[in-house]
Amino acid sequence: METCMNSRWIAFLALGTAALAGLGWFAWQQSRNRDEFSEELLVEALESKVSSGPVGLEIPGDWPQWRGPTREGKPAPIVSGGLVDSFPGNLAWEHSPGEGYSSPVIAGNRVYMMGRREPDETLCCLELATGKTVWEQSWPTPFKCDFGNGPRATPVLASGKVVSLGIAGDLRVVNADDGKPAWSVRFADGLARATPQWGYSGSPLVLGERVIAQAGAPAGLLAWDLATGREAWRAAGLDSDPAGYSSPVAAAFPGGTQVVALSARRVAGIHPASGSLLWEFPWETDFEVNAATPLVWTGGEEHPGIRYVFITSGYGKGCALIRVSEIGGSFEARQVYHVRGLRSHFGTPVRVGDHIYGFDEQMLVCLDWRTGKVAWKHRGYAKGTLVALEGHLAVLGEKGTLALLKATPEGPIEVARHEPFGEAGPRNGRCWTGPVPARGMMFVRDESRLLALKGGATVEPPGAKR
Repeated sequence: METCMNSRWIAFLALGTAALAGLGWFAWQQSRNRDEFSEELLVEALESKVSSGPVGLEIPGDWPQWRGPTREGKPAPIVSGGLVDSFPGNLAWEHSPGEGYSSPVIAGNRVYMMGRREPDETLCCLELATGKTVWEQSWPTPFKCDFGNGPRATPVLASGKVVSLGIAGDLRVVNADDGKPAWSVRFADGLARATPQWGYSGSPLVLGERVIAQAGAPAGLLAWDLATGREAWRAAGLDSDPAGYSSPVAAAFPGGTQVVALSARRVAGIHPASGSLLWEFPWETDFEVNAATPLVWTGGEEHPGIRYVFITSGYGKGCALIRVSEIGGSFEARQVYHVRGLRSHFGTPVRVGDHIYGFDEQMLVCLDWRTGKVAWKHRGYAKGTLVALEGHLAVLGEKGTLALLKATPEGPIEVARHEPFGEAGPRNGRCWTGPVPARGMMFVRDESRLLALKGGATVEPPGAKR
C-alpha cells in the first residue's frame, strides 16, 4: 500500500484542491518556427469549442469545471443569480460524498463530485434540487496520505462526459447521464515514475475534444482524445518535471489558443494541437509544490500582442508577473516582478480590474497587478479560498465562515457573512475547497460534507457597507 511520507504541517498545506525564481530580472526565450505548430485546421476545430470557455458552456449559471466556466474563478459575465443581493446561507440540502477536497461541478439540474469511502474513491451525480443520488461509480484506491486520503482534483464536464482524476492518478471518463464508463488511464502504468507526495491535485482540462492533464515525469503533460482515450501528444520540454499540484488553463494568445501549465519546476505555454513547447519560465519551490492555478490575461488595447501570466506559491516563494510577447513568430517570457506579497499555498487568487485578491499565508491580500504592491492585508479567514462574484469576493474561511466582501483596493469591506457549518464548524477544522456559485446557489465543502446553500436572510456584520 502506498503511503505518504510523514512531513510537517506547513508542507502539506500546499497540496490544494483540487487542488504555485530567482532574483532580479530573468529572461527566458523559447524559439519555435511558426510552421512547426501551425496545424491550422486542428487548432480551428479546438478553438471552435471554447467560445464560452474550454468546455463549451451552454447553460448560463453552470459551473462545469475547476474555477468555473473559464477557469478564472468567477461565473459567466451574463449571470448574476442574485447571489450578492441575497447571499446564500440557508441550507437547501447536504450530501456526504466521503473524504476529499475536490470541488463540485454543476450543469443544468445535476451536480457531480468526487469523494472517498474507504477503500474506494467515488464519483457521483446528484439532483441539483434535492441532493439525491442519481448514480455513483467507485474504484479501489490504495493511496494513503497523512492529511486526507480523498481526491483533490475537480472533475470537468464536456460533450456529455465527466472527466475525473483521482488522488493516485486514475483518469476516468464516464457518461454524464448514467455514469457508464467510457475509458480510463492509470498514470502508474508507465506514465509517471511516482505519485506526488500529496496525491494528484491538478484538475483535468478539456479543450475541444482533447483531455489534458499532468502525470509528471517521464510523460509530463499529456493529451488524450475525449471520445476514445487515444493519446494525442506529450508536451515537449516538460517530460523531466514532476507533476505540479496546479491545474492547466486555456488562454487566447497571438496566433491562437495556448495551454498554460505550471509543473513542479516551471510555467509553460503549450500548443494545444501538437503539444509543442512555445515558451517557458522557471519557477521552483520548496517540496516541489506549485499548487495555485496560473492567471492569464491580455495586455489590452495598449499592448494587444502581450499576455500577462501571474503565478504564486507558498513556502516563502511569493508571486511573479510574467510578460509573454510574440517576437518574429516565437514567444518570449520575461519577469516583470517577483515579490513576496502574495504567497499562496493552495488557494488560487482572482483578478478583478487592476487588482489581484488572494491569500498570503493566512492573510487575505489585495495586490496591484501592475506593480506587485500590496494595497491591503486582512486577517480573519486563515488559509481560505475565494471566487469573484459581481464586483465582490465570496470568501470561504478555513474554519468555515462564508463571507461576502467588496472587491476594492480601499480595504477589506465585509458586507455579509454566514456560518454554514454551525457551531461545530467543518470537519477537522478545515475548509480547503473553494466556494462554488452556480444556478443561484452556493456550494461549500469541508473534508466530508457538501452543503448546498440558497439565498435568504443575510447576516450583516457590524458596520457593514454595501
